[in-house]
Order: sequence, then structure tokens, then C-alpha cells
Amino acid sequence: MRIDNKTILKYCELYQELRRTGEIIPDADLLITATALANNLELVTRDKDFIRLRRLGLKLRLRK
Repeated sequence: MRIDNKTILKYCELYQELRRTGEIIPDADLLITATALANNLELVTRDKDFIRLRRLGLKLRLRK
């Protein structure tokens, strides 16, 4: 997957929203989330930290 303009724009939107609410997350996690949202993808992960990003529209499936 490439980092394209729509991913960068989504990253910026997410960053602004998370900063506004005081919920800054690591850049790598933010980039993963932005990529998934910009490309209408479901994120499959074991990392439960992504659960809180569902409210921003992230489609998430947790693996055990």
C-alpha cells in the first residue's frame, strides 16, 4: 500500500481531531489508521489500542 495524498489528508484530519481531544497516539498507529480509512479497509490486528479509534470510523477486527 502506498502513502498517497488521500492518506496524508486523512492523517492530518485524524491528528487534528485526536489533538483536539487530547488523545495523541504514536505516529505509526496514526498512519496505519489513516491508510485504512482512506482506502476503506478493515484493520485486522491484535493491538487493542486501536479500539478507541473506531469512533473515528475505523473498521476493526481484533485477532486473538
